[in-house]
Amino acid sequence: KGIKYFYEADQQQRASGISNPKLDERLFYALREGEYQGLALQYAVRALVSGGRSERLLIDGMQTMLQLRGSQYLGEMSQFFDMYEKYYGQGRNFPDEYVAIRANYYLRQGKYQEAQKVLAAYQGDKEEFKILQARSLDTEAARVAASMELALQNPANLNLVNMLYNFYMAEG
Repeated sequence: KGIKYFYEADQQQRASGISNPKLDERLFYALREGEYQGLALQYAVRALVSGGRSERLLIDGMQTMLQLRGSQYLGEMSQFFDMYEKYYGQGRNFPDEYVAIRANYYLRQGKYQEAQKVLAAYQGDKEEFKILQARSLDTEAARVAASMELALQNPANLNLVNMLYNFYMAEG
């Protein structure tokens, strides 16, 4: 019911030509976890374009785009990357969250070399990045072997087990 009031306020403001980036941002966060993720992204873009730039909003918008299926969202991702790097990438290392998003973006497109380049700068020891590095290897055999090794090191990790299951099911 609260989202309905936000939405009605937004509709009234749009009809009068007023831009409210804070309202757009709040609508993005209210809608991004449900069935209206595409609409949520429209609000994120409006907030960003109308001056509501925040690093968190950019990161959350990119994470939401990765959850959606469809090539149109992957195309829009590059605009978010450009904006993020313009405003937050000058003279500093990118946060782990951004590196993971960027690597997943390339992996969804089957661009393993690009994902490897993004991950090459990562120096940490987080399991999430070990999995991303395994997923970014050039051949399926290498990806399966690296994933199997990680799964043996940590058999409780369901993401690894599911990834291996999907590899083997695809083989038939």
